[in-house]
Amino acid sequence: MGLSQHFAIYAIVIPLFVAVLIPIIALRKKNWAMPLAAITLAASLILSAMLIPHVRASGYLSYHLGSWEPPFGIEMRVDFLGAFMMVLISAISLIVAIYSRKYIAPDPTEKERTFYFYGEEMEEGKRPVYYSLLLVLAASMLGFVASGDIFNMFVFFELMAICSYGLVAIPGTRLPIRAAIKYMLMAVPAAMVALLAIGLLYSVTGTLNLADLAHRVASSDYSQIIIISYVLLVVGFAVKAAIFPLHMWLPDAHSKAPSPISALLSALIVKMGIFGILRVSYSAYGSYFPEALSWVANTLLWTAGAAIIYGAVMAIRQKDFKLMIAYSTVMNIGYIVLGFALTDLTGLLGSTYHIMAHALAKACFFLCAGSIISRSGYQKIAELKGAARKMPLTCAAFALASLSLVGIPPTAGFVGKWYLISGSLTTGNAFLGAIILVGSVLAAVYCFRVVYYMFFLPPSSGLWQEDTRESPLSMVVPTWIMAVSAVVLGVISSLILPPLREIIALLLGT
Repeated sequence: MGLSQHFAIYAIVIPLFVAVLIPIIALRKKNWAMPLAAITLAASLILSAMLIPHVRASGYLSYHLGSWEPPFGIEMRVDFLGAFMMVLISAISLIVAIYSRKYIAPDPTEKERTFYFYGEEMEEGKRPVYYSLLLVLAASMLGFVASGDIFNMFVFFELMAICSYGLVAIPGTRLPIRAAIKYMLMAVPAAMVALLAIGLLYSVTGTLNLADLAHRVASSDYSQIIIISYVLLVVGFAVKAAIFPLHMWLPDAHSKAPSPISALLSALIVKMGIFGILRVSYSAYGSYFPEALSWVANTLLWTAGAAIIYGAVMAIRQKDFKLMIAYSTVMNIGYIVLGFALTDLTGLLGSTYHIMAHALAKACFFLCAGSIISRSGYQKIAELKGAARKMPLTCAAFALASLSLVGIPPTAGFVGKWYLISGSLTTGNAFLGAIILVGSVLAAVYCFRVVYYMFFLPPSSGLWQEDTRESPLSMVVPTWIMAVSAVVLGVISSLILPPLREIIALLLGT
């Protein structure tokens, strides 16, 4: 076994180990929490990036825990899509960890009051707990995308959910706690449904390994139970992915959580549910999907179209800045699900690319919102008039990320939507292609409205008159990394699309 086959498990285990150490070290060195978390996530990022050339060369990397051969032992199995997701997870988690250093609490050496809202509620004493939960959350997402075993996917998914509840509620005030409880009340029944599905699948196949499941599902005589288990799994993952109309927990959780956590929820955590549906559909139920389960794909197709319009209209109607961004996530999840439900190579390529494009742009949006709220205390969109005069770098980052979210060339958002429209047309779904275009126009309305307020309108009477200034560099730089990456990912799409096309072709068996 080569050294490269250990990279995936190291990328997962190291954050878990350091997450346990941080509270212990914090008993004497509270300020060490952020550097330890950042170094750990940087190590996971490097290990994840080192997986990519090895995966390209061999197709996938397999690690057998305890040297037990699958299907009897637990397998970590990373293909190119999984490796790319691991890089995305590690990179965004690292950026959020760095951004959070100044967001969690004001620097005690600063005499003037510069933090007003969530930053003030998340006092210094919560820093070790925050970074421990952040590391466990990152490790659980890495484990989820790297797992070759459907039950361990479930375990990592629930570990991720538990950390999410805690991080949403960590300010300890009424609204974040209520949002976390609402999130939990929907996510726990969804977890029970998914566990029931896994039990049904195991009862007729006798295995949990995804590769072994694919063979046994194809030869099983229990087709009705297999179809029922698939539908239950889709429902369980759909709640966690906030797929319309199972999205009710998302607006509150995303808007009431601390902004760095809102960035993780929107950029990564909801994507894990979609990744789960994609993985089990083709890796475990490949012989049934999409032919025998075409009605499930068609249902997802039209709910995705409804989500695009509904999410955009709701985003336009919002007066709260973070709530607008949250409903934009509902809309963009619709784009991603639509590409998956087309069950076409081009559509899936667009869906996969939009996962990355949306992750970068939406993380940037929430980090911008966190900077503005923490510096000024303003949360309403109407209060953002003239914001660029005081916080030009933050506002410019929001404007740049808006270009990608709307789909202006040559951004990553444009590349994803181009392939989504192409997939819609090649599969005979021109109406859905039109919905994608209408959605882009509506996205321009709510994104560019904010940009117009920030740059082209004077501040309302009494607003932005105080000595408000730009956020610290430790918040500005991560925000700009997200904004620039959303553009660069579109410019270099010719380097990323060929290997993505290869892995999607393998999933489809073409």
